[in-house]
Amino acid sequence: MSGSGFSGSSTAGSDTGGAGRGYNAGGSMVGFPRPDEVVVPLRRDEFDTLCEGGVGDERRSRDTYAGVAAGSFVGVLGVLAAAVPAWDTIWKLDRISSWLFLIVLLLLFAMTTASAVGACIYHTHMKRTLTNSAFSRVKARLLSLFDEHTTV
Repeated sequence: MSGSGFSGSSTAGSDTGGAGRGYNAGGSMVGFPRPDEVVVPLRRDEFDTLCEGGVGDERRSRDTYAGVAAGSFVGVLGVLAAAVPAWDTIWKLDRISSWLFLIVLLLLFAMTTASAVGACIYHTHMKRTLTNSAFSRVKARLLSLFDEHTTV
């Protein structure tokens, strides 16, 4: 199978016509075999799917925290809107309703704050993974191979 680009392993560039030179494996694939290494053809859409998996968990967690923050913020607004007509009776300290109102309001405010902080943490982690990590360096190198092949 010499020259086809689908050999199980290669030695010193025997399949590529020389060490360090790539070969076309069909379609939009370029392979750079190394000694005793299997080359697997990968299409661009498969590569994009693999890259999405690298940050998919952070993205889902960030979106979950952002959704909880937005929902609890709407809850805070709802509690305040319901309290405006009876504002003077709520704040009488001898009533249990003032303490209940305060506890619900503080609980919703804490949920909003904690969820927003969680969303920021996951967003920061996701951005760091995409821009300054081993994942981002390998992704950039592989993307350059895809781009290099399309310009040839």
